[in-house]
Amino acid sequence: LTAGFQSRKTDAESDSPDETIRLAVIGRPNVGKSSLVNRILGEERVVVSQVPGTTRDAIDTPFQFNEQKYLIIDTAGIRRKGKVHQRLEKFSIIKALRSLDRCHLALVVIDADEGITDQDISIAGYAHERGCGCIFLLNKWDLVKKDTYTADQYIENLRSAAKFLNFAPAITISAKTGLRIRKIFTLINKVYGQYAVRIDTGPLNRIIERAVTRNEPSLHRGRRIKFYYTTQISTRPPTFLAFVNYPNAVHFSYRRYLMNQIRSETGLTHTPIRLYFRKRGDRRNSSK
Repeated sequence: LTAGFQSRKTDAESDSPDETIRLAVIGRPNVGKSSLVNRILGEERVVVSQVPGTTRDAIDTPFQFNEQKYLIIDTAGIRRKGKVHQRLEKFSIIKALRSLDRCHLALVVIDADEGITDQDISIAGYAHERGCGCIFLLNKWDLVKKDTYTADQYIENLRSAAKFLNFAPAITISAKTGLRIRKIFTLINKVYGQYAVRIDTGPLNRIIERAVTRNEPSLHRGRRIKFYYTTQISTRPPTFLAFVNYPNAVHFSYRRYLMNQIRSETGLTHTPIRLYFRKRGDRRNSSK
């Protein structure tokens, strides 16, 4: 059934009661990633400097908080390609991107005092493309003039700039003062709980049936697109496979509609999800 599909992490891992939640701290240079890691760990585990690019290697540190095990990965700052000249920095960025392949959630750190940049959104996109859950951390909030940008306005601007991650939570923090650092873990556990969830086949098919009844798909060459059966094929992120008569004819807007229906009826409001289509009886081809 799952031929041709691969989960980033195995279901055997996700079923483990001693699951370690793997976190990658990513962002532009000098947005406060290492300061955040040190604040979370409660000690100076990584070098902090005002000079951008101080962190060169992805640094893994296991720790425990409220009986939950975590692994936090501090990564090198990721600049725009045109500004990366040194070979050492190029390798550091490659390592930072590779760390996303082995993490569950990406903590996307943004310098709130400087404002949201195109590169912040690009970096978040790297995590999203790799199937990571994402949490936006608007750091250096202690430096922001509150009469100019309130938290709600700032997050609204973020939502507008990163529409593809409108499900990702965002929180204002300060690694320097410790503002709302503990609340990050509430978000981490909430997002991961959804990221690792498995939906039973029966309820899932009833969701799809109701969605199709409310809003039928368009015709394909005069014939109705039929949805026969849907199943979840992996977790982390939740990934679903629907068997249909014309998989390549399902419009991207209808895919988005079905994904939104799955989200609203299952409570998967803060995790990425994936939905693939396949012709019934065909174990080789699929439409993404």
